[in-house]
Amino acid sequence: MSRLTRNEIFDLQTEARLKRIKNKSIAEALGVSDAAVSQFFNYKSSLREENEKKIKEIIEQFQQYEWRKVPID
Repeated sequence: MSRLTRNEIFDLQTEARLKRIKNKSIAEALGVSDAAVSQFFNYKSSLREENEKKIKEIIEQFQQYEWRKVPID
């Protein structure tokens, strides 16, 4: 697997925000600090290739939930 491009990282970050996945949750799953994940998403540092792959898998597998107002009779 090759390194993720800036556009791919941006798309992953956008998807994570839509699914409301916190950097801390991603960091705990990877075994790195949440600062490292934040720096990765802000293009300040890079992670190992296997961690990039794991981030992609975590975000893609995460279920998206929505809150909806439903009238109760």
